[in-house]
Amino acid sequence: MSISTLEQSRRLMQGTLLGGLLLVIGGVGYSLIRYPALLTIPESGFYLIPLVILLGSYGWAAFRGTQASTDSARLALQFGWRWGILVGALWMIELWAGNLADPSGNSVVRLIYHGSILAVPLITVWASASASRLTGKILTGVRVGLWSGLISALITFATFMVIAYFLWNVPPNAHEMSDFARSGISDFAVYRTADNMAAMINHLWIGPFVGLIAGTVGGVLGSGITASEGSRAQ
Repeated sequence: MSISTLEQSRRLMQGTLLGGLLLVIGGVGYSLIRYPALLTIPESGFYLIPLVILLGSYGWAAFRGTQASTDSARLALQFGWRWGILVGALWMIELWAGNLADPSGNSVVRLIYHGSILAVPLITVWASASASRLTGKILTGVRVGLWSGLISALITFATFMVIAYFLWNVPPNAHEMSDFARSGISDFAVYRTADNMAAMINHLWIGPFVGLIAGTVGGVLGSGITASEGSRAQ
């Protein structure tokens, strides 16, 4: 892999992470400006404090984590960015099927919904195994899973934000109204925004967590294949 290709991968990863962070900050800021009451509800600290920690972690990953010093780490950046975009697209499909469409009343939508969720770890395992097979190192696959998880989480956040504010004009169902009544929040718009923000923030750690687990599995498989091929060659 040429130095120019590796540098391009680093810049793509860094630029995507920083661009995603700006979208997250902008989306949360817009929500707080539009609904200041979000800061007064008791649950706000349970989500805003972890959000600050997550944003700091993503920022560190963008500025420091992308400064790869080994061929394995650089390869992971390339694979992580490429496959992270694909995993992000799968989460976009899941969000469409689960929010804009109705998976409960349509078997095709339900299949798409569950299929896209299942495809996320499977694709990540494949990508991580492919990278680890090239280097023979488990850590390469772990890094691929983590990077793809970070990228896909930011894509998911941005997609959910677009759905919540511009596309999702769905009347509340009985379950949502029941949760709203128990929440103690007087304004339904504030309640729904808080609920949506909580879901979006959760994806910021779900993405890397799933990526880390699937990346570890893929790393073990890929490095195992390399070791097996080396034994047969001898």
